[in-house]
Amino acid sequence: MVSPNASSNSGSLEEQVQELINHHNHGQFEVILSKVETLIALYPKAAVLFNIKGIALKNKGDLEGAINSYKQAIKIEPDFADAYLNLGAAMTNQGNLEAAIDSCKKAIKIQPGYAEAYLNMSIALMKKGDLDGAIDNSTQAVKLKPDFTEAYHNLGDSLFFKGDLEVSIDCYRHALNLNSENIPAYEGIGGCLRHYIWEHNNGTSKNLKKIDNLIELEKQKLKIKIKKSSLWFVDIPSTSSTAIKVLLGNKFGWPFGQNGFQDNEGDNPGIVRSVLLPDHTPAFMAKRFIGDELWKVIDTFAIVRDPYSWCSSMWHYALKYNALGLKTNTFDQFLGSFEEKLKGDFTKRWIFPSSYRQTDYLLDANEKMLVEQVLRFEDKDSITKFLKLKGMLDYSKTPKFVETGSSDYQITKSEMQKIERIFKKDFDILSY
Repeated sequence: MVSPNASSNSGSLEEQVQELINHHNHGQFEVILSKVETLIALYPKAAVLFNIKGIALKNKGDLEGAINSYKQAIKIEPDFADAYLNLGAAMTNQGNLEAAIDSCKKAIKIQPGYAEAYLNMSIALMKKGDLDGAIDNSTQAVKLKPDFTEAYHNLGDSLFFKGDLEVSIDCYRHALNLNSENIPAYEGIGGCLRHYIWEHNNGTSKNLKKIDNLIELEKQKLKIKIKKSSLWFVDIPSTSSTAIKVLLGNKFGWPFGQNGFQDNEGDNPGIVRSVLLPDHTPAFMAKRFIGDELWKVIDTFAIVRDPYSWCSSMWHYALKYNALGLKTNTFDQFLGSFEEKLKGDFTKRWIFPSSYRQTDYLLDANEKMLVEQVLRFEDKDSITKFLKLKGMLDYSKTPKFVETGSSDYQITKSEMQKIERIFKKDFDILSY
């Protein structure tokens, strides 16, 4: 948190601090870093400057530098609640959860009604696996600050992992009532619905009327819009899927787009994806909600990629974003970890990029192809021609939105053989 509190009584310093806060509010962290060192040299005992410097460093990805800066602010001013709050958040991101919790507790001791500190402690506790503690602290945050959107969203997350899907959805809805463009809360509802449906697929869930009603309402909205556009894209990860969804969203809007995408002009369309069909929904699931009859008459399409470069791209994505739950120290280790997730009937697996081959997105349980047009990532002309027929003319100019650097990696012969074994179905069905 950025606050002018704890600054010097000097009017000049207060003005400079306010200017730094304005830069922060506009995301101008490089500007902050270019100015703050000069101010620190002039005002070495101004704890607020070290706090602001820490925030800028954290937003630039320098967690260690941010932590050191927050600690310097606290050394100068031991009762600086904002610095303890920010130190806790940085330590949570670093994975030092006990220290993060301790820092949040100190912020609360200094400022007992500090809702943001309760939220940050909840986030650390949830990452630690203490869901009850996370729920208690998020609940306290919304009691202290009833319009605290982020706290309702985090409470929804904690309840989701606890297994209380109905109350979790209520929390996400409350967050959306406070901010209708709160994408994490909207996608949280989608996560609850996906989990509920997955449990039904595996016969481990009882019917929950509130969720069943929500699904039915969403299905009706979905069918009306898809019938009008007569199109559905099955978005396999690492196949230029984000670029396609951006084009679809610009052309057709909800539910075809990419939630929260920001274009080069800074425009953000907000929510343009259905909670029933979040990113990377396989065809067998999309068909269930769109309906068999409508699925037969609309144009369904997907883009696939040669399995070698697809696997490399997935590995580099996992290395960059640490988001697939797979081992990533080496490519060989990644492939072995991926293989472990691919066991059993894919329609019973959790729907997640690390649980699916490319063909798993395209087939039904009987291995029947469900997608009408399967285009190759390598054949840009065919993709451009297909999209042009649908009124989208800028595919060739659309930038890559998720750069991984995978094209620089040279796959070894033994790694290629491993890919051929693990992803044999992709090679066979996709004719690579």
